[in-house]
Amino acid sequence: MFDNNLFFPGLDLLIVLGVVRDLVVDRRVHKVYLYALPALIVGQSLAIYTWRINPPWWRGITHAILG
Repeated sequence: MFDNNLFFPGLDLLIVLGVVRDLVVDRRVHKVYLYALPALIVGQSLAIYTWRINPPWWRGITHAILG
């Protein structure tokens, strides 16, 4: 589970389980999922992009932070 390739899918599975629980128990999806899920998808996509591609603008930011 601590393999870097499985972290985000594992996190997404927990979120999907929460959505399924809401659908089964309340018969609707909670508003938190509706508002936070798109932001989480964008954040995860950006994190994976910077980790896998390592673009020059990201290297510039990290060099400025780390010196």
